[in-house]
Amino acid sequence: MKKLMIAAFAAALLVAFAAPSFAFEVNFGARVRTDFGYTYASEERTDNGSDAVTRGFFGVASSSYFRATFNSKDKKVGVRIEMGLGSTMTRRTVFGWYTIGNCKLVAGNNYTWAGDGVIGHSSWLMDLTAGGMGLNYFGRMPMIALEWRSGNYGVQIGIFAPMDSQSALDDFGWYLPQLHITGDLKFAMFQLAPAIAAVNYQWENAAQGTGDDSYTGWYIGLPVKGTFGPVTVTANGFYAVNGAADFGQNAWAAPVMVANGRIEDATSYGGFLEVAYSAGPMKLAGGFGGVHIDNDGWKDLGYADDSTTQLKAYVTMDYKLHANLTLRPEIGYIDYGDSPVTGTDAGSEWKFGLRFQFVF
Repeated sequence: MKKLMIAAFAAALLVAFAAPSFAFEVNFGARVRTDFGYTYASEERTDNGSDAVTRGFFGVASSSYFRATFNSKDKKVGVRIEMGLGSTMTRRTVFGWYTIGNCKLVAGNNYTWAGDGVIGHSSWLMDLTAGGMGLNYFGRMPMIALEWRSGNYGVQIGIFAPMDSQSALDDFGWYLPQLHITGDLKFAMFQLAPAIAAVNYQWENAAQGTGDDSYTGWYIGLPVKGTFGPVTVTANGFYAVNGAADFGQNAWAAPVMVANGRIEDATSYGGFLEVAYSAGPMKLAGGFGGVHIDNDGWKDLGYADDSTTQLKAYVTMDYKLHANLTLRPEIGYIDYGDSPVTGTDAGSEWKFGLRFQFVF
């Protein structure tokens, strides 16, 4: 499969270099991210459970990529192909679009505007979307969407491939795909990206008896950014039900099956706040975020608690050595809260890292 992907991408490049003889335009882009640093995990996060551990990390991030963008001469139709260049070559975005006035029809493997898709945050080492600790990452998914923009306002309405796959359940599958509705609203000093999303799954399983045969997940979020001269304030608040697979939450946010096949929904809510200051080639940012997850079914399964809270905090700096090169040192902290299963401390972790980012 990997060889097939490489061969297909090489063929696309061959066609691209011959582009002057065709009725389209092509542009290339590339990004290389090299990360170096250390993590310090408390004893609760280690295998022996009695000693804290410091370990290093060093590598090319999987978010490095090579990109090719194709546009028709009239700019109405285009395609983007983006391959990840970490330890292995992977597919990132592969999608096409058709523009009609202020509207754009998009289909392929791409990002939704929801979650961090419009506003985002500054951290890379303590990514707030990892585990949904403050912001939500929906991933790159097969999608069909209609986007509308006029001046400072935009809306994306689309269907996206559901992400849950519970192979242990008989005849499990989605009934309705993910539906996302997201705005991108820009004002004099503020930008808002309100979003709602929902998905439904169903299955038939004789072992459930009279239990539930479906569950629904949904999400609502409001990322916001305010700019006040050199200071930028970014924040988000969200609420999700059964968001583990589809809405960027960690595994605790999955629904659970209790006695007689009854499904208990998991609920989660949280947010983050970041303040950044820019001066010339430097941007200094600090922020914190968290998520609270609860499920009434955990007590039915014999767990000690029916909720858990996890937190992250960070300080990071961007320094542009060149228009195409940025250094990004960061220090961050994670509090994993208490384990719902045992009720004991799940530990904490410090991270110290430096990223070299080349972008063309």
